[in-house]
Amino acid sequence: MLGYVRKIIPQSTVDGPGNRTAIFLQGCNIRCAYCHNPETWERTSNNEVRQMSATEVAEEVKKGIPFIRGITVSGGECMLQAEFVEELFELIKPLGLSCLIDSNGTIPFQLYPRLLELTDGVMLDVKAWDSSVYKRLTGADNDNIVKDNLRLLSKLGKLTEVRIVCLPSFSNSSIPHSKLVSESQIPQRDSDLRRKEDTPQRDSDLRRKEDTLQRDSDLRRNEDTLQRDSDLRRNEDTPYSARPHDAKQLVSESNSNFPSQQFSVSTDVENILTNVAQVLNARVLTSDRAALQTAIPVRLLRFRPQGVIGALSKYPMPDDEQMQRYFLFATASGLNVSIT
Repeated sequence: MLGYVRKIIPQSTVDGPGNRTAIFLQGCNIRCAYCHNPETWERTSNNEVRQMSATEVAEEVKKGIPFIRGITVSGGECMLQAEFVEELFELIKPLGLSCLIDSNGTIPFQLYPRLLELTDGVMLDVKAWDSSVYKRLTGADNDNIVKDNLRLLSKLGKLTEVRIVCLPSFSNSSIPHSKLVSESQIPQRDSDLRRKEDTPQRDSDLRRKEDTLQRDSDLRRNEDTLQRDSDLRRNEDTPYSARPHDAKQLVSESNSNFPSQQFSVSTDVENILTNVAQVLNARVLTSDRAALQTAIPVRLLRFRPQGVIGALSKYPMPDDEQMQRYFLFATASGLNVSIT
């Protein structure tokens, strides 16, 4: 069986835990308004996309075995080529390497029991929770499949990470938050949270989280770091302006429903966090004020306009105050959260 392979990064530290070989497959079934890689949408063969057998890809992976912990298959949407991914994992597992999938969750994993058995975990992108928000962000109606996959992967212990892209406006979803997190349990400011903590250990934990958040903020202000991160993700030397014209035209046509001057929508982050916490069985602050967090990490990805050529290309990044609010909301929800 041949797979459509966009690129292979021999060693990557941003596509799962540890140093990994990242394999990006061609083809995607949704059209995110903030997509950085629209050239991966169509499953076509050209001088930038190779048709490779699973054996050929495995041979490329073997070259890095002394230096990698495993592989991550991404896209596009790699689950559109699930049979190819399964065949590849059959070859990789005997090598003692872990196998991860980075997916938008729109293909039912339950249809591929052998692939689920082979994979060590899935990094699942949750674009939105409210159906109307999901539709506007992606142009698709399959958000219920994403939710089903979230529940299934959590139940099977195959959920490695939940990823949420945060856009630069607060949630305006009309869906109320569940009773899992009440407004009184959401710290509004750092000082409010510090007053709520009454033990030295909790103060120490809070300071460490604040230091981490500050370091993340400093890092994001560094334009060189942002550029390097963007370059690493795309792994291409040319800027978007120098990329093939058909990619830009593809975005222009596919994002006709997302006029930039009128597009105004938020990823309903707090709504996502509330429901993810329910699925992961997170527990909020108990009577003795001990926070019990889930082991499955939730990563908040700050929207970055660099490289976006779709409807949201002129949107600013969310400010530090908003990201801090999401961070505190997630922590109060009992989630093991980090910000990138």
